[in-house]
Amino acid sequence: MTVAGLSVDGLQPDAERVVTTYGGRRHTLTGKVVGSIPAGVQLWVMTSPPHLQNRYLQGRIVPGRDGAWSVTVNVGRTDDQPQKFPDPVTIFAVSDPVGSYLLRCGGTVDQNPVIPPGLPFTKLGMVTIRKLTR
Repeated sequence: MTVAGLSVDGLQPDAERVVTTYGGRRHTLTGKVVGSIPAGVQLWVMTSPPHLQNRYLQGRIVPGRDGAWSVTVNVGRTDDQPQKFPDPVTIFAVSDPVGSYLLRCGGTVDQNPVIPPGLPFTKLGMVTIRKLTR
């Protein structure tokens, strides 16, 4: 199983897997799962702002029949605050009991809990969002 076709707000990442956006806190991350997801495995998205040294749960990926998915990702604390550092966004896979734990954490559009250090996961893809103001 892999993740392909990542984009942020319809923008494709550059050669270094970076997308530059302007303004806004919420961004739409889309992609496609290639291959089958093993039974009991969940896919999630997290951000890991380097200046904060935390990982923030963004939401669960639920692919459609064709493998396509979309998740809202929060970057920055407010809509108009530019980011001093680009924000890495990671797509990852987990199985139970980690998956059940993340479901209880409730990563949603409005709530992005901190993921505890040492939580095991498999990285499937990554894109970095650089947010600027006009």
